[in-house]
Amino acid sequence: MKRTAIVTLFAASALVLSGCVTVVVPENDRDDTTPVAEDLDNRTELSCSPGEEVLLNSPSTLYTISGPCDEVTVEGTDLIVRAEQVDTLVVRGDRNLIEAESIDAVEISGQDNTVTAGEIDAVDIAGDRNAIRSDERINDGDIDVSGNDNQFDER
Repeated sequence: MKRTAIVTLFAASALVLSGCVTVVVPENDRDDTTPVAEDLDNRTELSCSPGEEVLLNSPSTLYTISGPCDEVTVEGTDLIVRAEQVDTLVVRGDRNLIEAESIDAVEISGQDNTVTAGEIDAVDIAGDRNAIRSDERINDGDIDVSGNDNQFDER
């Protein structure tokens, strides 16, 4: 009897120490996590001029950028960015929505981002579950994707 209790105690201790824990991870649903402008309390308006670089990293913020930007870097989460013309868009954050009239180059290493523009010249994606939407066709030679489950919608 004593031996059975010791063996049971030893087995239970081994399970606890080995880290055998069941973790339930919810399914990722892009529609539920995409930020909505009406839900954001933080709003910031910026003005860019040629050669200027902008860093956006405040969470849950609507950024409106007027003028042409040399580089826009999005490092925050749940941002909405509305811009005119961007030479290079760098997205390192997650669940962001970026809209622009035109973007020369898009570089994404974050997850679950959506980039929409009238024209996009080049795309480089290392993140997962990102969506790129362009009114103009992107040349196949200018698309480099190493992430998973990314979508392209060219109209």
